[in-house]
Amino acid sequence: AGGGSPGGTSAKSLKAQQQGGIPDWPAQAEAESTEGGGPAKAQQDALLAAGAIKPLLKLLGKGGDPDVQVQAAGTLWAAVKGHVANAEEINRQGGVPVLVNLIRNNDEGNAEGKEQCVGVLSIVCHLSEGCVAALHQCGGVRVLIKLLSLGDDGLGEYGTQELAAEALCRACEQSEACRTEARRAGVRHTIQTVLESPNLDNPDA
Repeated sequence: AGGGSPGGTSAKSLKAQQQGGIPDWPAQAEAESTEGGGPAKAQQDALLAAGAIKPLLKLLGKGGDPDVQVQAAGTLWAAVKGHVANAEEINRQGGVPVLVNLIRNNDEGNAEGKEQCVGVLSIVCHLSEGCVAALHQCGGVRVLIKLLSLGDDGLGEYGTQELAAEALCRACEQSEACRTEARRAGVRHTIQTVLESPNLDNPDA
């Protein structure tokens, strides 16, 4: 149907990569990851060596197939867990604005893909100062704060909020510019509203 995706990577080729050894992340990578290495670490290294970060980011572009975006974002999320080099590669490839744009643009309602992208940000903002700087420059601080608000565009799910809070905290820990932007965006009021919500004690409500 819609032809190949940018960079020559398509849903079919992504699936072929997974069948060739890239796990169906993040679930499998979580199960396999061990202290100091293991199968997940080998997969992360293989992704970096194959130059796979760039085509995976391209799959997250506007108008992409939602199912493929979920797979691509999930693979990126698993690829950066505890892996500084992959986090830095995402920054080198301009990946932070791509992630933020997918989260911000909710026209297609791809909530699962967006949650995966927030998960990526929650990791790279811990591992890479360059990613933190890029988050600030592309307006990502305000996007994360917006995600903290309950029921925001169908993305107020507990898991997404938790990941957004984690990414925001990690960014603000490392960057005075992010802290200043968060204060200007009213982060204290947003957090107070979340803490006072009855859904906090019953996230499945």
